[in-house]
Amino acid sequence: MASVKDMAGMKDMTDMTEMTETFTFSAMVQKKNERYVSSCLELEISSQGKTIEEAVSNLKEAVELYIEREDITLPVKRPFLTTFRVTGNKTQSKRSTIKKKVQ
Repeated sequence: MASVKDMAGMKDMTDMTEMTETFTFSAMVQKKNERYVSSCLELEISSQGKTIEEAVSNLKEAVELYIEREDITLPVKRPFLTTFRVTGNKTQSKRSTIKKKVQ
């Protein structure tokens, strides 16, 4: 029969079970040539795919594998995203250039 001390030890073991939680990460997707490249901004991990959906799905898998294999603390700090404006010359389409030459 197990002693109270043994039972206390067993209780401590059950308290150490892993808890899972869902974390949200940011993905940036850019078209490069014929493929889409997706990047996780928080972990600096990238993947690719033939479609946007495939690129993001592949990135999700890469992030899950990274988290599983590396000793990282979750949640990670999210990057601060903002936008800004710059002034520059707008390029004209070839059609606009041809139209001007014809006139």
